[in-house]
Amino acid sequence: MRPKILVPRKLQKLSDVLFFQEYQILRNGIFESPGLKGIPGRKVIICAFGNFDPRNFGPELGVSCVIADEKMAPNVPEECGLVIANEPMECLIGLHLHLHQSGFYDLKKDTMINETAVIHPSCWIDDFGVVIGPGTEIGANSVVLSGTIIGENVKIGSNVTIGSPGFEVRKFKNKVINLPHVGRVELRDGCEIQSNSAVAKAVFDDATVIGEMTTLAHACFVSHGTKIGKRVRIAPGAVVCGSVQIGDDVWIGPNATISNALTVGNGAFISIGSTLVESLEEGEKAYAHFAKIKKV
Repeated sequence: MRPKILVPRKLQKLSDVLFFQEYQILRNGIFESPGLKGIPGRKVIICAFGNFDPRNFGPELGVSCVIADEKMAPNVPEECGLVIANEPMECLIGLHLHLHQSGFYDLKKDTMINETAVIHPSCWIDDFGVVIGPGTEIGANSVVLSGTIIGENVKIGSNVTIGSPGFEVRKFKNKVINLPHVGRVELRDGCEIQSNSAVAKAVFDDATVIGEMTTLAHACFVSHGTKIGKRVRIAPGAVVCGSVQIGDDVWIGPNATISNALTVGNGAFISIGSTLVESLEEGEKAYAHFAKIKKV
């Protein structure tokens, strides 16, 4: 059985959060975490403005509260809590920073390492918030940070970093900041992370997931909140940006880059050196422009 961290889910009422005293609460509501989108089965507060699709609202999609401008507010379902803000994204970022500074996200579970795991003595494993399952092997000089859940028979090579902050740069109060990352990484049973690769934790209370029997080859990077399915093969040097959804049995070629928030269907193929900027359906293939050889 895969080990799990029981992440505390603190329900917050909008009217009880000091941060919202400066904003207009039209409808009270409760939430567990901020997020850029809902998480089914959770209670997430998101922001909505501009061209946001109202079909992404609703408790069934894991959205319990919304920060919206006055133009978007009428589209928010009655069952959702509603906060009005002139700049909804800045309000959401401010809420995230407020919760982070107040200790809302703190996870103080002692690290648990199964006695059958084999970990090189040069590795760094955080004292809190790490679970390492049976049969897992971790190579020299690797780093495993809090919020990481590693399943059974996972192989991690040397110089790998799991659970580092990703790259989520936002403008807040006329400053450019990289948001604090407070989420998790889940490495499912039998997956392999080869040397010099890195997997970043999610920004909010969510997880970056590497599925069962999936392989990240040397020097790959998977960013925050990405969900990768089973038996995926990611070749050396590939980059998967944040919030990407990848199905099962996908091939991603060497030095390929997948842009953020895309979906890649089951069995898709992405060739060497491709830069993917549109989602792929099941079984579709994407090819890069390859070098043309001229005979001299």
